[in-house]
Formats: sequence, structure tokens, C-alpha cells
Amino acid sequence: MKTQILIHKLIPRTFDLVKVNQVLVMPFLMFLLLVIVVLSPVVGINPFILVAVIALKSVFLSGWLNMFHMCLENTNNENLSDEQKTLNSLNLYKEFFPGVGKYFQKIFWGVLIFLLVVNLVESVIFHFLGNFKSFSLENLPQTLGTKADFISFWNKINHVDKIKILKIAAIDMSFVGVLSYLTMFWTQSVVAEEKNPINAFIASIKTVLNDPINTFLIFAFMIISFIFVFGLNLVLGENIIGQLLTLMLFAYVIVYYTMMTFLYFERYR
Repeated sequence: MKTQILIHKLIPRTFDLVKVNQVLVMPFLMFLLLVIVVLSPVVGINPFILVAVIALKSVFLSGWLNMFHMCLENTNNENLSDEQKTLNSLNLYKEFFPGVGKYFQKIFWGVLIFLLVVNLVESVIFHFLGNFKSFSLENLPQTLGTKADFISFWNKINHVDKIKILKIAAIDMSFVGVLSYLTMFWTQSVVAEEKNPINAFIASIKTVLNDPINTFLIFAFMIISFIFVFGLNLVLGENIIGQLLTLMLFAYVIVYYTMMTFLYFERYR
């Protein structure tokens, strides 16, 4: 059976939905601000802080993603007036806390499972490749406090260890990239189908494997957008206006990508 390329439908349709429902941007910006406030006084990472951050992220995702789901539910009737569409958009805020109540536990355990899998694979990678001669992994966190510390550290280590670090980074990024691609719809499955985390991961993998072309195009579109935003941030430097511009652009990219994945998962797969 020939696969129909859907990205040309998804891009304009997603744009229309985000344009009408720009209220979805504000919760994300507030979440970023809250994370900065919570983490800024923290020195080092301990299990308590990690669990607290995962819980905070899960609260946000369970409520925010429910807003996306209800946004698509509101578009089932395409004969709505512009005034009703605007009213429905403003009312999306009312869907945040019901979403927290319904999906928090599932999202929390799903995020935890994802991080545990990543941590387990990274531990295996470091076990087989992480024998460095010019520095110790135990002392590494204390030596990389700032950008200047990293540059100094990089200049001191030998060439063999540099190659090994680059190899580990390439393997790690490849694994995380593939895992992120295969599980790109798990939260959508939790919210739209109310599945538990394990079944949601399975549903996401099946969705990706059943339609690798369209799902890869969506994922690639997201990666390219992120690269563009981060590249723009590097070009604009530490200019306050430039940083605000890239922050807003980053927020819109996240909202756009999230809307596109929900739209595909609920309407086009």
C-alpha cells in the first residue's frame, strides 16, 4: 500500500490551529520561568531535586497537553463562528487542572521510565567506553562549572580521550534521538487514549513503525526548527532583545510541534 505524504497538510493546518489558540504559548513560558526560579538556587543534582523536577514537569505536561487535546476536540465542528473559536480558545485554560488530575500519575511514571532507560543505556556506554587516562569521571562534575572551565578542561586532556568523548557523545545522541523518535507520541496516547505509560510507549512505537515516512518528516521538521532557533540564538549573542526573541520563537516552535503531533495522532494516522 502506497504511503500518502501528509506533511503538506499538517503544516498549514497546524499553523491555523496555533494562530487561533495562542493561549497555549503562555503556560509553556510560565513553566520555563518556574523551572528557572526553582533550579537557580540549586547547587548540584541530588535524587530529591531530580524527583521534584520530574514531578513539576509532569504536572505541567498533564495539564498543558490536555489543553491541546481539548483544542482538537473543539475543532470537530468546523462551522463555528470566529467569536466561538476565540471563546473556546480562551476556555482552554479551564482544561489545565482537570488534565493534571487525570494524567499526572501516568505522565510522571512515563517520564521516569524514559529517563531510567536513557540512564541505563548511558551507564552501559560509559562502562565499556568510559575508561579515560587523562581525567577521572568522579571529579568531572566539579571541573565543569562554567564555559571557561570546560574550555580549560578540553585543552588539558589528551587526544585519545577527546576522540573517546566525541565517540561517546555521538553514540549517546544517536540513541536518545532514536528513542525520542520512537516514543514521540507516547504522551499523546496517554491523553487522547488514556493508556498507561507502558501501553502508551508501545502505541507510539507502533504508530511510528506503521508510518515511518510521515512520522520521520514530523520529527525532522522539529529537529530542523530547533537547530534554526539555537543557531539564531548564537548569532544574536547575549543581547537582551535577541534572547527574548529567540525565547518566544522557541516557545512557538514547541507549541507548533506539539500541536502537529496531536493533530497527526488524533486525525491522520
